[in-house]
Amino acid sequence: MFTPARRRGSEILDDPNADPALSLRSLRDIALANRFFGGRNAVVRTLRAVLDTRPAGGASLTLLDIGTGLGDIPAAAERVARARGVVLHTIGLERAPLLAGAAAARCTHGLAADAMQLPFATGSIDIVTLSQVLHHFDG
Repeated sequence: MFTPARRRGSEILDDPNADPALSLRSLRDIALANRFFGGRNAVVRTLRAVLDTRPAGGASLTLLDIGTGLGDIPAAAERVARARGVVLHTIGLERAPLLAGAAAARCTHGLAADAMQLPFATGSIDIVTLSQVLHHFDG
């Protein structure tokens, strides 16, 4: 099997001048793909394993989801944590303020920031997730 060469370019969601309605529609499509093709389940399954190593109930944790889209993954993580008696504060991070605002509807907080310059003190976040966004990083 042959793997095609990697193509570089920009996505609609990377363009600060993109039509907001188109950006939000694209994020809804990504949330559906996360649901149907396992992106969300992969994160939730790993979170369950992490929570199973902690004492039951009473805990409070913070989860940062980098490139959160509409916050569908942190919202699912919060439901899983709640079912185990854990309060999970979620931060959905997106580069564009419009997208961070959309994520805030499902996350405890939506934050517009650069993933390469996170505005958090060392040790202030318990769990960091980054799903479906590695193609944005050069390396």
